[in-house]
Amino acid sequence: MSQGMDGYGDGYEVVLENNPSVTEVIKQQSLNMSNINWTVCITDIVFVCV
Repeated sequence: MSQGMDGYGDGYEVVLENNPSVTEVIKQQSLNMSNINWTVCITDIVFVCV
């Protein structure tokens, strides 16, 4: 979190630079979801997948 921003937290924030394990989980899940999206696109022969 940027310097001076601590007062804006609500207790539920995840500061990625302070939580490397959470960062890795988010990264892996993002990759998994991306792969699922491409699998659906290929399976359904949809050529406009982003």
